[in-house]
Amino acid sequence: MKKSLVSKGPTLWLLLSLTAVQGVSANPPSASQNAPAQSKTDVGKAQAPARTETPAEALESRNKKFQSLESFTRVLNLLETMYVDEKSVASDALVEKALKGMVGSLDPHTAYLPAQQLRELTNDTSGKFGGIGVVLTQQNGRLEVIEVVPETPAAKAKIQPGDVIVSVDSIQITKTNIDEVLNKLRGLPGSNVKLEIQPAPETIAGKTVRPKNRMLQIVREIIKSTSVVHQSLSKGYAYVRVGVFQEDTSEQVDKALRLYESENNGKLNGVVLDLRSNPGGLLDQAVRVTDLFLDAGIIVSTVGRDRARQEVEYATKRQTHPYMPMVVLVNEASASASEIVAGALQDHNRALIVGMPTFGKGSVQSIIPLPNGAGLKMTVARYYTPNGRSIQAKGITPDVTLPANPNARAAAGLKSQMVGSTDVLKEEETQTPTPPKGNRKEVDLEGHIEAADLSNSSANLGFGSDIDKWPNNLKNDYQLKMGYTYLRSWSRFAQN
Repeated sequence: MKKSLVSKGPTLWLLLSLTAVQGVSANPPSASQNAPAQSKTDVGKAQAPARTETPAEALESRNKKFQSLESFTRVLNLLETMYVDEKSVASDALVEKALKGMVGSLDPHTAYLPAQQLRELTNDTSGKFGGIGVVLTQQNGRLEVIEVVPETPAAKAKIQPGDVIVSVDSIQITKTNIDEVLNKLRGLPGSNVKLEIQPAPETIAGKTVRPKNRMLQIVREIIKSTSVVHQSLSKGYAYVRVGVFQEDTSEQVDKALRLYESENNGKLNGVVLDLRSNPGGLLDQAVRVTDLFLDAGIIVSTVGRDRARQEVEYATKRQTHPYMPMVVLVNEASASASEIVAGALQDHNRALIVGMPTFGKGSVQSIIPLPNGAGLKMTVARYYTPNGRSIQAKGITPDVTLPANPNARAAAGLKSQMVGSTDVLKEEETQTPTPPKGNRKEVDLEGHIEAADLSNSSANLGFGSDIDKWPNNLKNDYQLKMGYTYLRSWSRFAQN
């Protein structure tokens, strides 16, 4: 299988590093419903063959192309020899700007990657890079922390999710200097970087307030990202979180499953696979992770420029783990490769998908090295779930829609606020959005019935004591607790 990148985009998987995804961002879904499933033959149905050009038409087409190239080289030469400011028209810089402009008018995922950015992308997908240890997203010219990697400089400095980086080395962050700032966050291990941090808002006496900004001096370190973390939820039940699909992700998931199987007579009673805020990554790893849970059938189909040709990835029985009930957690920031996994498991009725409608990036990019050390990241195909569903701009609709906050209002508002994404992923806000006018929710209706809190549901079903033993970060995770409740109930029903 060729190695392709399917990632949401500049969710700046910068641990501190993914400028990888500069330009990989996607316009988020404008609707949260999946399109009706189409048949497998519909996906790759050949279009009517195009009319063949006559020799005269082919000659005219070639002449127009040569004229365009001649115009380009002439403009380049004129600028280099006659432009008033010689320093502004170095040929390398002009050509690079032209290349960026050439691909900039295409889809948001196709991008020209300068040499440094290409190296960073390669490092990010391999899982090793320098930085401070945070995952960032950009929101209206602001760099917001969405995850802090444990035992990294950022964690030691007590940076928290929801914090906003205001400046780096005294350079204020704006929409126009995002690349420059991201590069400054990187550096040699042992070197210092100065950050101004706007802490996440706090609720005090019912009012939302932001503490004063913090000034931090942080020493950079080599960051080794672990794409998979796992935890035992109770005897025979495992929690496996995949943060991004890197070169060894499937191997890490496989090892985690085998560990818990060995502790439970070779078979798990259930597993929660957490794909929330997973921006994507390597296509082959998404396929291999899915293959751990399916023993047959289609995992994903990719259709390129020629719709009559498809590349289809199938599940095999060789690597499949023994069947166990399964819940997959997703949210608005689950994208691309993570949507491939969730979509395949949903179409095969292999897992219950719980959470919020996903991001909706249904395209595949290949990275092509260029002679100058740079690279072209180019959209080469669309992908489809086993039932022929396109995820592009639609996302995966969960079987059970569940917000992260049990009191959250207007989850659809998240989608509407995301429309209009440009260079960098616009992810979910840290505060609950205001419902759009005319789009009221059940909670807005007078006299609506109340929902029992999950902790009560768990206790009533007899396994609340399991949750009490979890680490605090899992214990306070509403979606995980609800997913675990479904999982245990599913297993109980299967036994009866």
